[in-house]
Amino acid sequence: MKEVNKNILRAASVITKSLLTLYKVAQEGKHSVVAQEVGVLNGALALLGNANFRNNLSRRFVMKRELNQKFSHLCIEKVPMTQFLFGDDVSRSVKQIEESAKLKSTITAKET
Repeated sequence: MKEVNKNILRAASVITKSLLTLYKVAQEGKHSVVAQEVGVLNGALALLGNANFRNNLSRRFVMKRELNQKFSHLCIEKVPMTQFLFGDDVSRSVKQIEESAKLKSTITAKET
C-alpha cells in the first residue's frame, strides 16, 4: 500500500504542475476551454487526494493488529495525518497514552 501511495502522490504532483501552468494561461486571456480543463483537473486532483487518504487509513487498519492494544487508537480516522502516517509527533502521542494508562491504573480500584 505504501507503493500505491507513492504512485498517487507522483500523479498528483504531475497534475498540480499542469494545473499551475494551465491556470496561468487561463488568467492571461479569453481561454474558456482552458479554464474548464482547470476545473476538471482540480476534480481529478481531489479524487487522488481522497484515494491517498483512504489508502493511508487502510494502512493504519492493517498496522493496528500489530500494535500494542493501548496504542491502537492512534489508528483511528480522527488522528491527523501529516507527511507522516501517524502525525508529526508520534513520540508525544505515545507518552500521553502511557501517562494516561499509568493514571488510570492509579485511580481505578484493583480487582481482588
